[in-house]
This record gives sequence, structure tokens and C-alpha cells, in this order.
Amino acid sequence: MSGSKLYSRIIVLLVMVCCLFSCNKSVSDVDFISKLGIIDVSISAGQFSSAKKSLQKLEKSALNVYHRLGIIKRYFQLGEKEYAEDFILDSLKDLPSNVELTAVYTQFLLREGRLEEAEKYGKELISTAYASLYSEILFSKNIDKNQFYSDEYIDLYVEAAKVTKNNIWLVNAAAIAAKNMDASNALIYKPDNFSAKDSPYFWAILEYDSENYVNAFQTLEYCENDINALQLKSDCLLRLNEIEMGNDFWISTIESQKEIPLEIYYNASKFSFNLDNYDNTHKLVNSLVQNFPYSERALSLYGNFCLQLQSFQNEKSSELLKDSTLRTISMEKTDKYPKIPVSDVLYRMENALKENYSSKLLIEYLKFKWIVNKTTDEDIIIDIWNVLEETTVENIYDEYILNFAISYFSAHHKEDVAESLFDEYIKQKYGLEDYGVYASSFDEWESETAAWYCVKNQKYNDALRLYENLCFEKKSVPKYHVLLNLGALYTALNKNDDALNIYKSVAGKALTEKIASEVHYRIGSIQFNQNDKKNALLSLNYSLKLNPDNHKARLLLKKLN
Repeated sequence: MSGSKLYSRIIVLLVMVCCLFSCNKSVSDVDFISKLGIIDVSISAGQFSSAKKSLQKLEKSALNVYHRLGIIKRYFQLGEKEYAEDFILDSLKDLPSNVELTAVYTQFLLREGRLEEAEKYGKELISTAYASLYSEILFSKNIDKNQFYSDEYIDLYVEAAKVTKNNIWLVNAAAIAAKNMDASNALIYKPDNFSAKDSPYFWAILEYDSENYVNAFQTLEYCENDINALQLKSDCLLRLNEIEMGNDFWISTIESQKEIPLEIYYNASKFSFNLDNYDNTHKLVNSLVQNFPYSERALSLYGNFCLQLQSFQNEKSSELLKDSTLRTISMEKTDKYPKIPVSDVLYRMENALKENYSSKLLIEYLKFKWIVNKTTDEDIIIDIWNVLEETTVENIYDEYILNFAISYFSAHHKEDVAESLFDEYIKQKYGLEDYGVYASSFDEWESETAAWYCVKNQKYNDALRLYENLCFEKKSVPKYHVLLNLGALYTALNKNDDALNIYKSVAGKALTEKIASEVHYRIGSIQFNQNDKKNALLSLNYSLKLNPDNHKARLLLKKLN
């Protein structure tokens, strides 16, 4: 009886299987069952040897699966696993397609750790009531290999959810389905009977990424007061263009929460700022910088609001000068608008730089100073060179400051200076000159910048390696404009099918109708060149519907007609 605990699960399975047959007993079954009853009495009395001999004699009288399972069950109760296995194999020779016998033997092999043999029999259980056994075999085989994130596991996770009634397995299935950037495909695994216990935040993210913003918002209702859920709710409102509702949502959130994280204060301030609600924004940004005095995002928003107020007040002052009769009353109203002194912004930024330096904050500080002091382009360039030198460590530029410098120089007609800066940085950091060969070594911003210069210098294959590495091999989600650039490069290299796949994958995710119109124009242009006139016509018409001023689409449509 030493093996009875080890095989308790097999016995449970046998009991379950036997129950399936208990309702169809013939007259011959009665005699067989009575003999099993006598054996059960022997087992209860501790007469194990007698019980074993009786089972061996009874094997020849087993007329159906039910009889065989009854004998197998009692062999396991006696701990006679070798006799049990021999009889199972003999039974499978007679009934090779019997699911119940296969399930019992698979369970036995699984518990014995004979996983390769178990997998062979377990495959026959797929799409049966015992499919979870096959799932368990694969899990056991790969437990040390970390292979549970492959596509072959999706059906296994779904089956596990059915058997265990635990929907967390469906989260696993959906996560695998979504790994190829197809959130809508993953949503087919969302549970029908949904509750707060079913990972609502996870499913809401998938719905958000699938542009089902209403559904995402409704799913987030199950998250109660989770901070991440509150942030995603506000994003849903923003995507639905419910700006005022979003603003009210953040205000109520701040009033109802005790500990407010930076993101909530920031988003509430940003919403209010975008609505030109100056009084409310003033209260929020003051709370923001008081609660997060060293945050680059908080101080940047504080500075931008200060500049916005100055611009607004200057505009009002100009209007007053045009009509002196309204000057006194209007000046009184203007004086009531909130004010943020430039000196206060500078003081807070300088203090934050001393206490908690960051390159991002340094750039925000410089940008703010340049605007309020009306610094000339020449002096800004001098400042940038000085900052680059001051922040260089071991002959390598600070990445964030370098990135800003490259962007500034490129935007102010100094592309050669920007490119030489980047070349020097890459050589110092990696000792490389061939960007494309070492694409996998670069950070994201480095890959993007390198790809841009490769295109500029007509090194298209290097650019392709860099863009493909960015879009398909980096762990983070590729930026929208990077995908568009890859699509354009595919088109230039006559990889039209690849370009179409890229454009179709991003067409519904454009932030504006103007961008969406451009994407559909590019799709239509490729279809036109492939002589797919029917689809080209649809794409170009839809492009013009999104943006009637898209002249490229209009010209191509005329040519098509």
C-alpha cells in the first residue's frame, strides 16, 4: 500500500471514468461487480495477497472497459503498479482507441515521470474531456526551459481554463496571442462571464490597444480605485475626444484619493491646461510642483503654463490698448487671472537641478531660459556646445543632451554638424563605423538616428536592418513614425508586400485623420502599382474622405480613373 498516495489522483480519475458507465449495467455486470465487492472486502481486511490473486483471476472475465477500469483501480489501491501497467497495456491492445484507458495510462506515466511516453499517449487526448493531461505533460516537460510563451501553448491554456474553471489561464493564452502586436486577436480569449477577479486591467489594455475605447472603459470599472486603471480610463476619454469629461474625471479622482501619484496630478493639470482653464490649471500645477518638486515633467509643465499665461496676458494687454474706453474694466479683469512669476519657475528648476540632477530637466531649464530671454539662435548654439562639453564623461556625450543637440542642429540647417556629432558619439561608445552590421547593439534612439542617416547617405540596406531591428526585435512597441519609415523604405526597395503589411497594421492606429489619410494614400499607391485597381480605388477614396486636402491622393485617383 506504500504507493497509494502517489496514485491517488489516478484512482480519482478511475472513479470519475467508472461513473460514466455505471448507468448501463447488464445482468453479467452484476456477477462481476459482486466479485469486485469481495476483493474490496479483502483489501479492507488487509488481505492484500488474496486480493491480488483474485484480481489476476478476474482479468480474464473482464468483458468491457468498465470491468477493466475496475481491476486497474484496485491494482493501484494495492500499490501494484507493475501489474496495473501490464493490464492497462493488454487492455489497450484490445481497445487501442479507448479514450478512458488512454487517459488512465497517460496519468500513470505522467506521475511516474515518464514524460516522453506520456506525451505519445497524451496527444490522443487532445479535444477530449481529458485534454488537460496533455497540457500538464507539456508544462512538466518545459518547466526548466521557460518555453511557456510559444504559440503551441495557447490551446493548452484554454483547455486548462475549462478544466480548472480558473480564467487566469486565458490571460496566458491572450498574452501569447498579443505578442505579435495583434491585440484584437487576443481578445477572443476574454472570458464571457467577466468579474473583478478576471484580471480586468489586462483585458482593458488589450481593448485599448484594439481601439475599443468604450469597452476598455467599461472593463476598467471592475478595477475599483486602482491607480493604473484610473490613468487608462482618462486615456480612453481622451481617445474618445471627451476632453471635458476627462478633466472632470481627474478632478474627482484627486478629490477622492488620499495619496495622489505624479501621473494623476500631471494628467489632471494637462487636461485642464489643454482646455485653457487657467484658474483650475493654476491650482493643479501649484499642487503638482509642491508635491513633486524635483520632477522634470512637473517643472516642465509648470514652466509651459507660466509662458502660456504670459502670452495670454500680453494678448489681452494689446487688445486693451486698441480700445481705451474698455481699458480700466478690462485691466481689472486681467489682473484677476492667475500669475506665475518667471523667477519662481527658474528658482524651482535650479533648486531641482542641485538636489536631483537630470539631463532632461537641464534641457527644460535651458529651453525655458531661451524663451523668456529671447535668446538668439547663435547664442543657443553656443549654449548647446557648452552643455555638451560640460556633461561629457570619458569622451562620451550625455545621450539625452546629444539627442537634443542633434535634433536642434538638424532643425536649424546644420545637418552636417548633427551627423558628425552622432558619428563621433557612436565611434566613442561602440568603436563602430558600420551602423547596419551592428544594429542589434544600439539603443532605440541610436538605431532610429542611425537609420535616418543611412537613408540620407543612400545606405538603404543598412537602414533596412536598423528599422527591422527596431520594429521586430526590440522588446518595446515600435513608434508609429518608425513603422511608417520602414514602410516607405520597403516601398523604395520594391518590397511592396512587406510595405503593405506594415501600412495595413498601422492604418487604424493613426493619431489624426491627416496621418491616416497619408497611410491610406500609400496603400492605394502600392495597390495602383500592383495593378490592383479595385482596392486602389477604395484606398484612395477613403484617403480623401479622411483628408480632402490630400492632393497626392486626388492626383493619383484622377490617374486611376
